[in-house]
Amino acid sequence: MSYQKYSFSVFCRFMSLALVATGCGASGAVSNSGTGGDSASVGGKTSTSGGGATSVTSDVGGNAPSVGGGGVNPLGGSSSKATGGTPATGGNATGGAPCVPGTQIGASMSTNYGIVAYPQFSPFYVFNNGWSTSTTALTNPGTQQNITAYDTCTPGTISWSTTYNWAGDTSSVRAYPAAILGWHSTKGFRVDSSLTGLPKAISALTSVKCSWDFSPSSAAQNVSFDLWVHSASSCTAAAISATTVPSDEIMIWLYSSGGVNPIGYNGSGTDVSASGASWKLYNGSAAGSAVHSFVRQGTTTSVTDLDILALLKTSSLGLSSKCLISIEAGTEIYNGSGTFKTNSYKCTVQ
Repeated sequence: MSYQKYSFSVFCRFMSLALVATGCGASGAVSNSGTGGDSASVGGKTSTSGGGATSVTSDVGGNAPSVGGGGVNPLGGSSSKATGGTPATGGNATGGAPCVPGTQIGASMSTNYGIVAYPQFSPFYVFNNGWSTSTTALTNPGTQQNITAYDTCTPGTISWSTTYNWAGDTSSVRAYPAAILGWHSTKGFRVDSSLTGLPKAISALTSVKCSWDFSPSSAAQNVSFDLWVHSASSCTAAAISATTVPSDEIMIWLYSSGGVNPIGYNGSGTDVSASGASWKLYNGSAAGSAVHSFVRQGTTTSVTDLDILALLKTSSLGLSSKCLISIEAGTEIYNGSGTFKTNSYKCTVQ
């Protein structure tokens, strides 16, 4: 546990974040948070005749200033900030040609604390969270990380990758690029709740199931869900702001390499059997939130309809009266270089 890291996370979460993209994310051996300055908007809104794609937005933030008045749109059209979009069901984002799974959408994005959001990604967006550096452009060895989006041609299912090169040891998380559903500590609820299903009282949830197939690298990393829960008296987007400090963080480690361990690791943990697998549960705290980490016994690179709700309802966590506000899915990178790819990901909340 690193005091320096956790104090940085507290600073990040309490910044004024109306238009600021900062890099608070998941917590591994230490909490991966970051700070950024004024966000720059890169992207825009593109109306096309193919595939039902109605808007393309890529907000890129961090310490970068705004880029050109109305923003830069690589596909043409006017700049706007999307809060969702209509997933493509045929064609692609640039015309009416048949959709080909795996086709890259737009250009790769390497701006720190930036987001990638396309109609095909609704209701998710991907956050390029290189929290351990204030460098705006993550393009140099040691502080290098980008996000590339791909079309799956399946509404509600997304694909993306990150290629990275991070210097340092395995005692600290350097970055947590991730797909976001619901609340984020830099954006609040960016996408409308009618699309995400969040926030929602845990007691009112009937199903939370996520499927994820990914290809990790050999770097020191974990691949994990990062869930945020809050004890809000009113479980609504209006009652929970970007600066809200969640009461609980629940991490679900599916894969790890390089000998990394979660917050609260004590060598033993508590045995939990849920969601068709065996887990070790470790408990700790970071930045004002209780942290509960489920570490899968026997790593995997693919899960189908993982029953997230079963883990949330683990009795020892005491979460039944609280509110689920966010589900993130990404990789905590400690050091090394490589490419991590989400081949396919979907998550539904009911």
